[in-house]
Amino acid sequence: MGFLIKAGMGLLLLAVLFIGFIMVASELAGETITLRSYRADGLAQETSLWVVEDQGQLWIRAGQPDSKWLARIRARPEVDVTRAGQEKHYRAVVVPGQLARINRLMAERYGWVDRALGMLRDSSASVPIRLEVIRR
Repeated sequence: MGFLIKAGMGLLLLAVLFIGFIMVASELAGETITLRSYRADGLAQETSLWVVEDQGQLWIRAGQPDSKWLARIRARPEVDVTRAGQEKHYRAVVVPGQLARINRLMAERYGWVDRALGMLRDSSASVPIRLEVIRR
């Protein structure tokens, strides 16, 4: 019995280390942006995300359809994005019909880290989001 407990603890530790490694690697895999979305009370919340550019448009992707930042942009799509030290204002537009293309572009850009994250979540449930510049 003691062996089973130790083996289970060992597997749990390996899983935690793997998830931690993937999370750190996702920050180091390539460019990230900071998305500032806003709660209903106006309080800003920041999220670090991967980004791809396609035909002059920026795209991000929510890995989980129930993520809190996605809920915030669905309720209030005006967001601020910091990319390479520059902040711009955008309207975040969910575009479900572009999932396969955005998943492919993310995989091309972020390589093995994107594939490793795909082992942790179902990428077919991801939500692609186009960022449209708001001129102020």
